Amino acid sequence: STVLQAYADDIESTALVNAPFRSRDYWSISTGWSGEVLKQGRFRHRLGLGLRYEDTNQDEAAWSPFARWSIAMERNAGVLQLYVDASQATKVAGYTVIGSSETGGLFRGNQNPQREYARTLEAGLAFDGEYGFGARAAVFYREDDDLVDWVFESGSLFARKAENVDIDTYGIELSTSYQFAWFAGFASYAFFDKETDFGAKAGSIAGSFYALNYARHRFTMGIDAQVTDELSVLWDQEYRVQAYNALRSGPSRVWLHSVAIDYEISESFSARLAVDNILDELFEEVPGVPGTGRSFSLSLETRF
Repeated sequence: STVLQAYADDIESTALVNAPFRSRDYWSISTGWSGEVLKQGRFRHRLGLGLRYEDTNQDEAAWSPFARWSIAMERNAGVLQLYVDASQATKVAGYTVIGSSETGGLFRGNQNPQREYARTLEAGLAFDGEYGFGARAAVFYREDDDLVDWVFESGSLFARKAENVDIDTYGIELSTSYQFAWFAGFASYAFFDKETDFGAKAGSIAGSFYALNYARHRFTMGIDAQVTDELSVLWDQEYRVQAYNALRSGPSRVWLHSVAIDYEISESFSARLAVDNILDELFEEVPGVPGTGRSFSLSLETRF
């Protein structure tokens, strides 16, 4: 299949006045193919290939290839799939980056950012079995070239500046799920590690506001129980160990719990009671921004 896209934007602002342009045109065309290329007994080989071209009148053009190869193996207890993915994505910076002042304000811009490129290689296993059981495992590597992120410098921790940064990311993800007629559960674990290169500014950068605000270790688990025909309970929990961030106050390790209770009062009326952050953890999701404590909510829904 082939997809052609074209669009344009124009900005009027009293704050984003430092950009070298106020409008931009974008074009892209992508084409791809996927299908079964070989079948041998219980083994099925599939291949997918594609290419995307994108351009703008205010920046360089870019080509982005992508490919996927997989083998599905039919077993007596389910289907096991092995796959390998390779892809590239690219984008240009928005007006908040190029239009903000480079010398003043809380978020300081960059009038000459480079086009961003992200290249990803991933390999994994997936199993879908009987009785609603499933399991996933994946390892991946991602290379970001000239990623635009808001960084803060050692001498000014509360002023963010848009800068290009190169990042290498390594990670693994494991997950499993199970479902009965009345009960469903899932659990997952993810590990990430990142290496950064800020170029000539490396010595003055204390950290990153977004790209380097991540969990090195993240464990999640959830249970969804249909207690009766009218009553269901959803319990989610997440434990994470955040990477060091100079702007973060408080703990970098956090265990978050939430519970939601749904009750069908009638065929057309239902209610939900939810409690988030049950343990009232003082965790800053965004470094330098106070976290949200324990919160309660009640919602009612009617259907006609």
